Amino acid sequence: LNRQGSILLFPDDPEHARTLDVWHAAGGLGPLVSAIITILFYDGRNGLRKFFRSYSIKKLTVYGWLLALLPVLLFGFGLVAGRIVNGEWLSVQNYFQNNDLLALNNFLLWFFPLLTYGFGEEGGWRGFALPQLQTKYSALLSTFILTFFWLGWHIPTFFYRYQLSGVMLVGFILGLFAGAILLTFLFNYTRGSLLAVSIWHFSFNLVSMIGTEAVVAGTMS
Repeated sequence: LNRQGSILLFPDDPEHARTLDVWHAAGGLGPLVSAIITILFYDGRNGLRKFFRSYSIKKLTVYGWLLALLPVLLFGFGLVAGRIVNGEWLSVQNYFQNNDLLALNNFLLWFFPLLTYGFGEEGGWRGFALPQLQTKYSALLSTFILTFFWLGWHIPTFFYRYQLSGVMLVGFILGLFAGAILLTFLFNYTRGSLLAVSIWHFSFNLVSMIGTEAVVAGTMS
């Protein structure tokens, strides 16, 4: 609504980009808050305690950790491959310099949405919705249904954060479904570890944010 000019919370310009990050971060908490409210309503405190036990580190084996950190491992592999092919390291530091993230305040405001979307989204999608769907449907069908709602939840961001249309929108939908399949596998493989899927989501968001600019900077240099 702020971007469309229907209300005025803050000027929508580069100078207030960090303010937008804070508002954007709040949206990432929606699925988690919804899950907590719903669980409390239907299952009470016992259900909530069971929900939070899903974040236990004890659920993760070595393979679980490797899968959860797969985006970071693949990003590291990409950096090494770039070094071998181009004879120089792709510049990750340029991303932080170009976006003024070396200042602690700016870094924390940039980091906050990554955290809330990585952990906030998964608390709702894989923490509540997926287990409920899998009581009635197969893992694949549950994932397909969940992707439909996950996509609908993203729609408001198309009006202020993403510029998606045509082929890019199709690519976003296919990417969302592919990510949902992987997260369903990871959730089931780790016996319902919310920590694993949250770390994967957070890690994916992190490397996606810095990856493109690092590659472009490395190519330009």
